[in-house]
Amino acid sequence: MRSLPLILTALVVAVVTADETKTAGDFVTNPVKPGELSPLRWTEDDSLVHSNMYRLGLPKTLRATLKKYCDKMNITQMLMDYTVHGNEKPEGYEATTYLNGNEWFIQRPGSK
Repeated sequence: MRSLPLILTALVVAVVTADETKTAGDFVTNPVKPGELSPLRWTEDDSLVHSNMYRLGLPKTLRATLKKYCDKMNITQMLMDYTVHGNEKPEGYEATTYLNGNEWFIQRPGSK
């Protein structure tokens, strides 16, 4: 079983390349060099989102490959379905779903 928070983190990482600095919604996104790990932090108070959530610096060329994979596996669509489109899940939501024959565990932790 795979965990969606890991995929969500991967999507955030894929969007923010190594030399960009910006805020991705609720998350601090300081530059991360390729191969470097940085804890995922809230913009509000710079506290950790979760002890096991990290940003991984990726080469710019890898972003397109990851995006294609997420689109092909319907991960992007699932993320949109569970976070926008009027279908936001409540804090503490947990479920199991299937994508292309793979079982995925979906979890929405509380927000800051």
